[in-house]
Amino acid sequence: MPEKTLIIVESPNKIKTIKQFLGQGYNVEASVGHIRDLPERKLGVDVKNGFDPEYIMVRGKNKVINSLKKAVKQAAHVYLAPDPDREGEAISWHLAEILGINPQDSCRITFNAITREAVLKALDNPHPIDMDLVYAQQSRRILDRLVGYRLSPILWKKIRRGLSAGRVQSVALLLVCQRETERLAFTSEEYWTITALLRTDNKPPESFSVKLVKIDGEKCEIHDEKAAKELEERLEAATFTIQNFVIKASNRQAPLPFVTSTLQQDAFRRFGFPVKKTMSLAQRLYEGRAIGDRGVMGLVTYIRTDSYRVEKQAFNMARRYIIDQYGEEYALRYPRKIKSKKKKKGRVEDAHEAIRPTDLTITSEEASGYLKPDELKLYSLIYARFVASQMQAAKLENQEVTVIADDLMLKAQGSRLLFPGFLASMPRTRYSEFGVKPSLPTLEKGMILNLDSVNTEQFFTQPPPRYSEGSLVKELERLGIGRPSTYASIISTLKSRKYALSEKKRIKPTDMGMVVNDRMKRHFPEIINIDFTASMEEDLDNIEDGSKHWVEILSGFYDVFSKKVKSAEKNMEKVRIKTDIECSSCGSPLMLQFGRNGEFLACSGYPKCKRTMNLPAGFSFLEYMSMKDLDNGSISIFIKDKVDLENPEQLVEPDPETGKPVVCPKCAGTMISRNGRFGPFLSCSNYPKCKGTQKIIQYVEGVCPDCSGRLTVKYSKRGRRFFGCEKYPDCKYATYRKPSLEKKKKAEVDGQEDA
Repeated sequence: MPEKTLIIVESPNKIKTIKQFLGQGYNVEASVGHIRDLPERKLGVDVKNGFDPEYIMVRGKNKVINSLKKAVKQAAHVYLAPDPDREGEAISWHLAEILGINPQDSCRITFNAITREAVLKALDNPHPIDMDLVYAQQSRRILDRLVGYRLSPILWKKIRRGLSAGRVQSVALLLVCQRETERLAFTSEEYWTITALLRTDNKPPESFSVKLVKIDGEKCEIHDEKAAKELEERLEAATFTIQNFVIKASNRQAPLPFVTSTLQQDAFRRFGFPVKKTMSLAQRLYEGRAIGDRGVMGLVTYIRTDSYRVEKQAFNMARRYIIDQYGEEYALRYPRKIKSKKKKKGRVEDAHEAIRPTDLTITSEEASGYLKPDELKLYSLIYARFVASQMQAAKLENQEVTVIADDLMLKAQGSRLLFPGFLASMPRTRYSEFGVKPSLPTLEKGMILNLDSVNTEQFFTQPPPRYSEGSLVKELERLGIGRPSTYASIISTLKSRKYALSEKKRIKPTDMGMVVNDRMKRHFPEIINIDFTASMEEDLDNIEDGSKHWVEILSGFYDVFSKKVKSAEKNMEKVRIKTDIECSSCGSPLMLQFGRNGEFLACSGYPKCKRTMNLPAGFSFLEYMSMKDLDNGSISIFIKDKVDLENPEQLVEPDPETGKPVVCPKCAGTMISRNGRFGPFLSCSNYPKCKGTQKIIQYVEGVCPDCSGRLTVKYSKRGRRFFGCEKYPDCKYATYRKPSLEKKKKAEVDGQEDA
């Protein structure tokens, strides 16, 4: 007779944590993510019959399903406990379908934190599966499938094979490409700023700096050195008098606790963590870590949330901690009232909480002995932010002084901290983030000041910066594109598809990204549109709260989308741009085309003539794309301006020892550099008559920590780059991380990890 209660979670990492809280009467198993999904090799959606999805078992899940079926047969009660969001609800429904559980029974439990109290409370409050949440997730999945499976073949046909398009991914790419276009079109302008260091006659004298803001009653605009020097001379000869000194009291409210997007932004800003890494670290903290005698426990609440709500129990915990550490005057008397973004019909508003520590007695100092360095950084960040968010506002005295120097006006601002409030929990170095400025001296209206020095500085206006991962998340959130659980996957997809890359921690579109974005904008302006995508997110929310039917939303989308697809299949131009550069083999014009490894020139006489030519590194199609139209003939001029294609020697790879061109070992022809799946290689210039090839050995800075040999760039069978010793197979040292001479010790550690 079955006696145990079965709890099915999503991740196997939660099993050990939850088992620790429960007695012998419970069994915990994991679905290991989704168990059913749409088929990979076909659309899997019947658009003619109410968008009925065709679900199949996820490949490799048979063993998991059989194990769960066996556990269900042996259980007295079964509770489905995947994550408390749309994806988790959908997983619960799929589990119920597969395991023969009635979704209308009280079989679903949810908890925002993996702690004893949260899990036991959830077990006391089971409920049916929320089908509105299931339909919202299903609608998103079908939308993404319709867009991806209908658009990707068009990109394959019109640009090159292997490309993909996505509903939200394409809008994120649009933002990245728009920013790059703005940067390329930007013209820098010179400007100057002038500040004066003034001194009072107080005892002792006090100095402060003021900035020139008006010249003869007009806004200060200085565009050349001559004007700056003239103003400097005027200031040196002027008398400085305080025209006005204003003091105003103000409050600086504590920052709100973290939600998913703000955690991603702050982790990137402070530690440089990519969004994907932040979510991976946060997931580990949520699922549980062993903390000494306390055992395994979840350290933070659920990490995919857009709610700032804090439960009363957590507020009381924070209040006790703050009173103990800082005093009663620093603690809030009542919870902060934060307006919810949305109201959910038929369920508790803001079912999620903000991201916070589950137990404030586990300080960063205590956790430091049990967490990895990056886990500790993130935990400390969440801990400090939550404590600060539950403290009183800081009280400031804002100061502003206006100084007149003949016909010139200068200003300065300062502030004095009257009550630190939440700032007491932060180091002074962070005060400036909340508008706290150095205090001005004791000043009075009409006071005459002495000039110590005048400082002029030259600047140039800068183009708008490329998005970082943090700022792109912030922009996506501001525009209402995507949701907390999707930000990391959006950015990862852009990079994995090679539509964008990271350059100095900024997201830069690739040439291919610019081309795909251009075609999508031209032929799907209503679909690849910021406002449309944001409104679609709202529609998904309306499905979730039960105010709209999912089939109605999909029908409205597909009616417009299908017409655009048919038009694009007929009218989208192939990205093969004709040039007036002649093929050296047959005299036909060369065409600019795209391949898996970037742009190249190919003969328009293909397949009779198979002549191709690599474009040297000096060519950037991205720049051309941003400044000109794809279909005009100026591409030839643009190419010739960038590189001398009439001189084939620039494509020749010289021998590093002799400096002369490398000779083909088969026909004695000249070897030229080409790019292949596994990086650059040498190929005979007489191809296709001669198919001689030769590897190019690329050396990198650094030495092998095992034998002190030189390190070279290599590629795995799947095309992933790594670094290995030149003495292979005698020395088998290899690492995926780029080594350096300065960090030889680090290279040794990396080698051990990779082994």
